[in-house]
Amino acid sequence: MRKNKGFTLIELLVVIAVIGILASVVMASLNSARVKARDAKRKADMKQIQTALELYYDQFGRYTVYEDLCSDTSIGSNNGACSGGMVLGTGWAANSDLGEIVTAGFMPSLPLDPKNSLTNFYWYEPSNPGEVLNGKTDTSSTGGMLYALCTYLETTGGTVYCVYS
Repeated sequence: MRKNKGFTLIELLVVIAVIGILASVVMASLNSARVKARDAKRKADMKQIQTALELYYDQFGRYTVYEDLCSDTSIGSNNGACSGGMVLGTGWAANSDLGEIVTAGFMPSLPLDPKNSLTNFYWYEPSNPGEVLNGKTDTSSTGGMLYALCTYLETTGGTVYCVYS
């Protein structure tokens, strides 16, 4: 009698099923790690911009001048009301208030959210005169003494994460 060498069809199917299950578990873990990495980058970007804003404040005695026309976000603006407005999803507008920290040499360029979409972007709001941000009031006559710099975090279901002056 000759004994057949090899695997049966059932054994092959079981091995393929086990490999498939392991691969799906690894992919789920990898996706979770990617989300955490994107949130870590968002927080690091906020800290980098905050540091540049503090350096700007030390030199000029204020944060950037408040905006008159646009919503200052990393995804641009498509409302048509902005001077020098831009196409949605293309990055910070050329007339962004944060552009002042780049032209003053405190940052080489403004960072973008890792996804940079309608639900994932950065936004910056310098204060207007008399405006209250994070419980503080801008008592100056020109504004720009306070700011809020915010983004959405994926790991907490879209919770807003902000740094303030």
